[in-house]
Formats: sequence, C-alpha cells, structure tokens
Amino acid sequence: MKKLMVVDENPPLARLLGEVLPDDIAIISAPSGVYGGGIITKEQPNVILAHVFCKSVFSFLEKLEREQMLSKMQLILMGNEGQLAEKAAEAAKYPYAERLLLPFELEQAETVIDEAFITALGQRDELTGFYKKPCFDGKMKKLMEKHTPGVLFYINIDKYSFASNNISDAELQLRLYALKQTLDGAVMCRNGDYIIGFFKGDDKISATERLNNMIDVVGKAEQTAIFISAGGACAETYGYNYEDMCGDADKALGVARGAGKNCCRFYR
Repeated sequence: MKKLMVVDENPPLARLLGEVLPDDIAIISAPSGVYGGGIITKEQPNVILAHVFCKSVFSFLEKLEREQMLSKMQLILMGNEGQLAEKAAEAAKYPYAERLLLPFELEQAETVIDEAFITALGQRDELTGFYKKPCFDGKMKKLMEKHTPGVLFYINIDKYSFASNNISDAELQLRLYALKQTLDGAVMCRNGDYIIGFFKGDDKISATERLNNMIDVVGKAEQTAIFISAGGACAETYGYNYEDMCGDADKALGVARGAGKNCCRFYR
C-alpha cells in the first residue's frame, strides 16, 4: 500500500483526495507539523503533501531532514500564490519539492501526486528521467481508458552502426537527455535500445514533424554513431487499443529502419 501524508489544517482536503486518488493509496492526515512528527516514524509515507501555511510545517520538515528521513520521501509544497510567495525563503530550502498551486483542479492534483509516487517508488530512470516500462504501461492504460487522442511512437537507438566509431555510455545518456528535451510533453519510457512514447493530442502530421525534428537534433549530430529510426501509430485508428498500437508502431519502426538511417514512418 502506498502512503500519502497530507499536512494541512483543512481536514476536508484529505477526504477529497481520498475520493479521487486510486484505492492503493492510503491517506494519512496531519493537522499540524507537530502531529505529523509524532506519527511519521510509524506511518513511513512515500509522499508528503504539505501546506506552507500549516502550523509548524517547516519545523517538521527540518526535523525530517536532520534525521535523514526526507531523502526517502517525495515532498510537495502547496499554497495559493500569495502564500507561496510569503514562504518563499523557507520553501527555498527544498528546491527539489514540487509545487501545487491552490486552488487546483482535482485532475492536476492527481497528476502531481502520481508523479511524486513514481519518483518515490523508483519507477523513473534517474539518469534520463524516462519512466520504467511497467509504469509507462500503466499510464498508457489510463490514457486509453479515457480515449485520449494522440500518437504512440517507437524509437530505435542504434549506437553501434560503425564498430570504429562507437560512442560511450555517457555520451549516449546525453543524447537520450537531448531526445527527451526535444520531445518535451511526451509520455516516454526506455526499454533497452528502444524508446516508447505517446504524444497526447497530436495527429500523424504533427507527430511526424516532431519526430523528424528530434532526429535532426539528436541523430544527425557531427561525428555521432547513433542512427535513429521512428515508427508511429494513431490512437484513434486502433480504437484506443494499446496492444494493437504497439504492434503496428513496431511494424512502422521496421519499415523506417528498412528505409535507411534516421527515418520516420507510420505503418498506416
């Protein structure tokens, strides 16, 4: 069972989150930092959602940091724009913490909390920031259940195209980071030499433009041994069936590889 501690003087917030978050998340409510400090050793939450104006909340966080407990958890600081500005000096001590601006849409809060759990549970590659495959599969299942339009894509990274011009693992990590930045906004995971991703809301034309731009930036750099092929499949064409999309995106990737280095193709 995953655990979320909500440090806030407003009890209805914890109840509201309990209604919208998945059933496998247990919510622990702490009306003050003092109360939270008294139960955190027993509860061991994965994520802490703390209101910056809650009584003694920063004393609570300082205590966790001194005892080296905070490094094992993910922290989200919330408040309205004025509250976050007023507590900016205290919050600056936790630059890694996510910010959740009040008032928020429930879907926004759910996304921020979900991302915090992904990091807390090690479901993200630390070097590149890509999701791990099981986590990506779960996200895609949710997107398809909601009939989210978009394009699923497969990218093959061939770093051994020339035996005499192989690149180092460190260089590959830099290229993967550049790839992720170029495809900003896409949901992506790394699975061996493949990147699997999804452009939410994109169609075939816009997805092709984005993938070709990524290939120009990452795959055609001077003196690189990386060759990149990409294949895509549109969600609407497959009735939002993740397995079918994966199958044809993989086929499209095969067509792209057959067309030569640094190519992008759609199967249909």
